[in-house]
Amino acid sequence: MNAMHRVAVIAAGAWLVAAAVGAGGCGHRAIPARGDAAGPERFLTGGKVVFEDDFERAELGEGWQVESPDWKIVGGWLHSTRPENKGAWLMTQLPKGSWRVEFLARSEPLPDGSFPGDLKCEVAADKPEHQGGYIVINGGWNNSLDVIARKDEHGKDRLAQAAAPVKPSVAYKWAIVKHEGTLYWFRDGELLMTYADDKPIDGRYFGFNNWATQAYFDALKIYALSE
Repeated sequence: MNAMHRVAVIAAGAWLVAAAVGAGGCGHRAIPARGDAAGPERFLTGGKVVFEDDFERAELGEGWQVESPDWKIVGGWLHSTRPENKGAWLMTQLPKGSWRVEFLARSEPLPDGSFPGDLKCEVAADKPEHQGGYIVINGGWNNSLDVIARKDEHGKDRLAQAAAPVKPSVAYKWAIVKHEGTLYWFRDGELLMTYADDKPIDGRYFGFNNWATQAYFDALKIYALSE
């Protein structure tokens, strides 16, 4: 091995260690993803719509289970302000096999003028409650981190990276895909993160969640994918 080759190998090893540390010290389960996954954009099209909700009504209805009365429909959006991780759970289960969940998400400043960002949903939960599956967070921890976590949003096996910041009053289109044990998370068509799980959670509950921000969600669609 010549000197130049040795330096390249050492640099590659250092990158891998840094990636593992950024994922909470567990590199085999959570992997960094911006731009490094092979062709997951193919999952953004196609599939069969198995559920949709535009929230154009006064009450959420029996198709949803809410853990806090803070969840309500406001102007055709599902909204909460401070449910403190007591989510709004869809009672229609996610499809078996591969699927895609799409929706719009936006955040507004709080009455005191602060803006935590912090948009969140939970997928593949084995029961309709917080941390029952995978937790996906955009702009968490005061708009500083994007996170995909498994069962524990503070867990050592979570994947965390610097946030693609949430901007006030901007409606982002989310798409979350589960295929063969891997989650792909897109925002406005850009792959933000990939989470590969060696022991995938096969729960079938989906929920919107929130700690204490002015969160709004709309245009929910769930697709069964043939791949």
